[in-house]
Amino acid sequence: MPNIEVDGGITSYVETGMGDTVILLHSGGGGAAQWSKVFAELGERCRLIAPDLRGYGRSSSWAGCQLPTLSQEVAAVHALARRGTGNVHLVGHSYGGSVALMAARDCPGLYDSLTLIEPANFHLLRNSTSSDQFLFRLISNVAKRITDSIAAKEPETGLRAFVDYWSGTGTWNSLRDEIRETLCTRAQVIAYNFFATMCDKTPMERLTRHGLPTLFIRGENTTPVMARITEMLFEATPGSRIQIIPDAGHMSTVTHAENVSDLIMDHAARMRALARVAA
Repeated sequence: MPNIEVDGGITSYVETGMGDTVILLHSGGGGAAQWSKVFAELGERCRLIAPDLRGYGRSSSWAGCQLPTLSQEVAAVHALARRGTGNVHLVGHSYGGSVALMAARDCPGLYDSLTLIEPANFHLLRNSTSSDQFLFRLISNVAKRITDSIAAKEPETGLRAFVDYWSGTGTWNSLRDEIRETLCTRAQVIAYNFFATMCDKTPMERLTRHGLPTLFIRGENTTPVMARITEMLFEATPGSRIQIIPDAGHMSTVTHAENVSDLIMDHAARMRALARVAA
């Protein structure tokens, strides 16, 4: 895998195709390989770039005792965008959606559109309504089970709760041994991802006034936490659209890759059409 060096850190990435650029940011626990089915769908229709976010693959891990923040992910995303060709479309799923929002907030001029697939901006629930606070406690419990299992040197216990929460009870048991082993090596990074998203303090208006044409995507059967956050951001983002994928859960990028790919390309095509009309 190629890599780039930004601010003294290394980011590895996968790249293929030609034409307009689509940057794909993966979910917590996933890594760039999460997008393999989307690559298969879109590989000949555009230029795809999928980085391993901090701590995944060959990318640099979190430095020393520095507390993890979403902002620490953004410089590498901007650097990849500057390497893009044609229009540059930014796509993020779950944790990657939170990173994508931060990138759009900090430097919207680098991107032509934004697609957010159930972004994991958990902090938005923390000081909201009583029902939202209940959801925040629910996802906090998932995060705590991971950190507790790491402290007990039994990461599989916490990861079982993590995987089954996102994909349904029994999913962990159905995974191949090598996938479970890989996730166990990523337990600490997943805990960092939770910390970054839950402790972020960016107010809603700072996340939603980037001005980019924005498409939200969520699965019909996703978790209540992700359905609520997606709804909150959609309602607060001027001119945004939302698409719900029937029968899909949180991991639609894997289970419904064809639907996700079509929605990404349709959103990009809309932006090109609008640009031609404006010209």
